[in-house]
Amino acid sequence: MSPNFGLSHRLGQTLLDLPYVRHWGHLIAGKSRSFDVHSDAHAAYWTTNYPARAVYVMSDAVWAVP
Repeated sequence: MSPNFGLSHRLGQTLLDLPYVRHWGHLIAGKSRSFDVHSDAHAAYWTTNYPARAVYVMSDAVWAVP
Protein backbone atom coordinates (compact mmCIF):
# COMPACT_ATOMS: atom_id res chain seq x y z
CA MET A 1 0.00 0.00 0.00
CA SER A 2 1.26 3.45 -0.78
CA PRO A 3 0.10 6.84 0.51
CA ASN A 4 -2.01 9.12 -1.63
CA PHE A 5 -1.97 12.81 -0.83
CA GLY A 6 -4.14 13.89 -3.75
CA LEU A 7 -3.47 14.63 -7.38
CA SER A 8 -0.06 15.97 -8.29
CA HIS A 9 -1.67 18.14 -10.97
CA ARG A 10 -2.82 21.22 -9.06
CA LEU A 11 -5.59 22.18 -11.53
CA GLY A 12 -7.02 18.66 -11.36
CA GLN A 13 -7.06 18.73 -7.56
CA THR A 14 -8.66 22.18 -7.59
CA LEU A 15 -11.42 20.90 -9.88
CA LEU A 16 -12.01 17.94 -7.56
CA ASP A 17 -12.45 20.33 -4.65
CA LEU A 18 -15.14 22.43 -6.36
CA PRO A 19 -18.78 22.16 -5.28
CA TYR A 20 -20.99 19.62 -7.07
CA VAL A 21 -18.09 18.32 -9.18
CA ARG A 22 -19.71 14.87 -9.17
CA HIS A 23 -22.54 16.32 -11.23
CA TRP A 24 -20.52 18.16 -13.88
CA GLY A 25 -16.98 16.73 -13.68
CA HIS A 26 -17.61 14.16 -16.40
CA LEU A 27 -18.19 17.03 -18.86
CA ILE A 28 -14.54 18.04 -18.42
CA ALA A 29 -12.82 14.74 -17.65
CA GLY A 30 -14.93 12.38 -19.73
CA LYS A 31 -16.40 9.09 -18.56
CA SER A 32 -13.14 7.18 -18.24
CA ARG A 33 -9.44 7.78 -17.63
CA SER A 34 -6.58 5.76 -19.04
CA PHE A 35 -2.84 5.88 -19.59
CA ASP A 36 -0.21 4.01 -21.54
CA VAL A 37 1.72 1.20 -19.91
CA HIS A 38 5.49 1.33 -19.52
CA SER A 39 6.21 -2.41 -19.50
CA ASP A 40 4.60 -5.85 -19.51
CA ALA A 41 4.75 -5.93 -15.70
CA HIS A 42 3.08 -2.54 -15.54
CA ALA A 43 0.30 -3.83 -17.79
CA ALA A 44 -0.10 -6.99 -15.69
CA TYR A 45 -0.29 -5.35 -12.26
CA TRP A 46 -1.79 -1.89 -12.77
CA THR A 47 -5.27 -0.78 -13.75
CA THR A 48 -4.73 1.40 -16.80
CA ASN A 49 -8.34 2.24 -17.62
CA TYR A 50 -10.94 3.14 -15.00
CA PRO A 51 -14.15 5.17 -14.67
CA ALA A 52 -13.46 8.85 -14.07
CA ARG A 53 -15.85 8.78 -11.10
CA ALA A 54 -13.23 6.71 -9.26
CA VAL A 55 -11.24 9.90 -8.61
CA TYR A 56 -14.09 11.18 -6.45
CA VAL A 57 -13.70 8.21 -4.13
CA MET A 58 -9.94 8.77 -4.03
CA SER A 59 -10.48 12.44 -3.20
CA ASP A 60 -12.92 11.55 -0.41
CA ALA A 61 -10.38 9.14 1.07
CA VAL A 62 -7.59 11.74 0.96
CA TRP A 63 -9.74 14.30 2.79
CA ALA A 64 -10.95 11.73 5.35
CA VAL A 65 -7.44 11.00 6.61
CA PRO A 66 -6.13 13.73 8.94
